[in-house]
Parts: sequence; structure tokens; C-alpha cells
Amino acid sequence: MKTIGLDIGTTTVCGVLVDGNTGCLIQARTLPNDAALPSAYAWERKQNPQRLEAICRDLIHHFTAVNEDIAGIGISNQMHGILYVDAIGHALSPLYTWQDESGNQPFVPDMSFADRLRSQTGHAMATGYGLTTHWYHLQKGLVPTGAAKLCTIGDYIAMRLTSSTTPRIHTTNAASLGLFSLATGEFDPVALHAADIGIDILPQVSQIVECVGQTPEGIPVSLAIGDNQAGFFGSGSNHDTIFVNVGTSGQVSMLTNDLSQSTSIDVRPYLGKQRLAVGCSLCGGDAYATLKKFYERTASLFGMQFEPMYDTMNAAATTLYSTSDRLAGFAVDTRLRGTRANASQRGSITGLGMDTFTPEHLNLGVLIGICDELYNLSAQIPCLSQAQRLVGSGNGLRKNPLLRRIFSDTFEMPMRVPLYEEEAAYGVALLALHTFGVYTTPEAAQALIPYLKAD
Repeated sequence: MKTIGLDIGTTTVCGVLVDGNTGCLIQARTLPNDAALPSAYAWERKQNPQRLEAICRDLIHHFTAVNEDIAGIGISNQMHGILYVDAIGHALSPLYTWQDESGNQPFVPDMSFADRLRSQTGHAMATGYGLTTHWYHLQKGLVPTGAAKLCTIGDYIAMRLTSSTTPRIHTTNAASLGLFSLATGEFDPVALHAADIGIDILPQVSQIVECVGQTPEGIPVSLAIGDNQAGFFGSGSNHDTIFVNVGTSGQVSMLTNDLSQSTSIDVRPYLGKQRLAVGCSLCGGDAYATLKKFYERTASLFGMQFEPMYDTMNAAATTLYSTSDRLAGFAVDTRLRGTRANASQRGSITGLGMDTFTPEHLNLGVLIGICDELYNLSAQIPCLSQAQRLVGSGNGLRKNPLLRRIFSDTFEMPMRVPLYEEEAAYGVALLALHTFGVYTTPEAAQALIPYLKAD
């Protein structure tokens, strides 16, 4: 008996096939997310939902073509983004992703759409949140004619795979849209009324990861969950764990009983009645990728080419990190895309001198900056003192031993890394084993997760 896990990411879509008896990853396949759409507006970030559906079906067929004993399909997705569907479940719009900056556009001078929505509702709304994007569309008359519901891309894919006509949404995804009440596990009707957002356009919310239907071949499909929560589960993290993910962006997460929100820490639904405290950096691994592009452009200006660039950058940074003075007062702030609380925030370099104006210092400074932003966010999580384990995931950590070392040194505990890549896809494949009755508890399925040997 096997399960399939799908993770619909911003830049890739991953599928995994997992053995239900052992938890072993049988096969993984990752395809590029080539669904990006052009826009007339620089602030929009759009993807083609039909193309994403085709990629997901391709991955499923890749596994089912040679495996008949598939017990179910689990789905994880990039959070916050929305698309609109009609009354029979057909997409009427692109997917507006979490990177969409419509909410940062001026509502009035000195006040953005996100700021205005925040002041009207009392909720910490940011650009990229689905209901911030929707509210912008309402004010601009951009909601497509015939739109019956809005949903996340994971909800849309689950609906399409099962030939359903109405999307359903798990609390992990519902909360990511904003204007959500942790206390009730539903969208906040008072806030929706204050924003003049009709509740009828929102999908039905479920607090359980349940079956939403079957594919035409009879394979059950579970409700989609957010990639942050899927990665937490798929990494084997629990109550004593600080979970760090560094991919395009970055997150630091811990289970919490404290429902209080702040400008820097989100409290998000997890599984059942559990909650995750999450600090997000908008420019995690992308900060290092941006530095790489800077070097590549510089090389191009001089008619040169260097490969592999990351290996060269890491080697230089590792040598510097091994010295006693390391950065000697040099520091890089990697908030190149701002923060959830302050979209206008930008990165900076301090301590730049004759002895620190070197590529080695830039390389190491960016890596330490990525870590420091997440470490500073973690310090605002109320239950941080309970942490006994540090678990890392995402390609930014998995492919960079020096960055793992920096995190271990900063958090003062060794970092464990799951053996299998694509933790979110693996996580929903394991969770499907519980959803469809192979394991009686999620923890029983999670106990199967192996780890890499420590560095």
C-alpha cells in the first residue's frame, strides 16, 4: 500500500511516492513550476492554474502508471495566494500568489490597501494575503464576473482531481488568507463585515484533514494543507522542536498554546486543535541567490563566466567563518523584500571598511544575515525556552552545510535534517496514511521519518 504526496510550490511542483508500511520514500519527482504569467502591472505575481493542474496530473500519472495499490493522495500548497472559480469549479482567474504586491499599492497617499484593510478590521493584513488581494480587487472592480468562490491553489487542485464543483479549505490554508479567527476556526464574520467582503465567496472551512472525494480511478484525495504545516509534519517536528525552513523565503516555527499574535509572529492552525507560532522572512534563500546573480552579472560585464558559482561562494565563506575574527563588525541585513510588518523595509550593509569590502565578507555576511533574521524572529516565540531540538529543511539548508553550521552555532544546538527531500510533499503523503486509515494517529505515521547523519 502506497500514498502520493504533492507539493505545489512557487518555483517547483513535487510529487513523492511513499511506502505505507515503512514510510520509505520510493520515488520523488520534481517538475519546474512554469505556470508564471506576464502582467501589465509590475506588482502582480500570477500563475496559470490550468497549467498547475496539468503538472499535478502528470506527476500522479507518473506514479499510478506502474503502481496499482495507491491508498490516497495528499496535497500541500504555497500559502496565501488565491484564484476565483465559477459555480461549477472552473477557474475564472489566474492564481495570485503570495508574492503579489497589490496590497502595497496606495489606497490614498501614505496609506496602502493593506494598511487600510488592517485599520478597518483590526487584523494584521499584509500584501500577498488572499483576502488583501481580494479586497484590492473589490475596490478596483477586478473580481471576475461569475466568481462563485475564491480558494487556494491546493483547494483548486483537490477539487479538480475529484471532479467536485465547490472548493473546500482546511484551516491551515484558510488562516493564510487573513481575517481568520483562531478561537473559532472560521473566518471572522465581524472583520468580513467591516471590510464589506461577502462570506458567500469563501469556501467551507474544515478543521480536519479529511477526504474530499476520489479520482475517476477511485483514489481518495485529502484536503490540501499549507506547505509550512506540511513541512513541519514531514520533518518530524513536535512540541520540543524549533523548525527552520530556508527556501525562497524562510520560516521559523514552533508548536504553541499561546494564541496571541504580533506584528512579527503569526499563530497558525496546525493539525486538530494544535497551533504553530511562525516567524517569516520574505527573502530567505533568495538573498543568497540574489548575491549569486550579482556576481554573475559582474562576471558578464567583464566577459567572464564562473561555474559552479555556489560552490565557489560557499568555499570562500567557509574559510572566513573558520577564522577567529570572522566578520569583524561587518553585517548584512538580508530583508531585501521588506517584512510582513513593514513592506518598505530594505536590507543594508554595515561595518564596511577597507578590510571587509571583500567577496568573502559578502558571502558569509548574507548567510549569517539569513540566519539572524530567523533567529531574531524566534526570540519572539513565547515557548522558545522549551525547545530541545533544531530541525532544518528546505534547499537553502539542505544544500549548504555552512548555513546549517551557522544555524547550529547561533541556536546553540545541533541541526537535524530529514533524510528525504521535499518535506512538504513527504509530509502530506505520510499524513494521507492516517487520513485514509492506515495509521490510527498522525504521530504513528510521523514516527517513520528518518534523518540524515549530523554534520
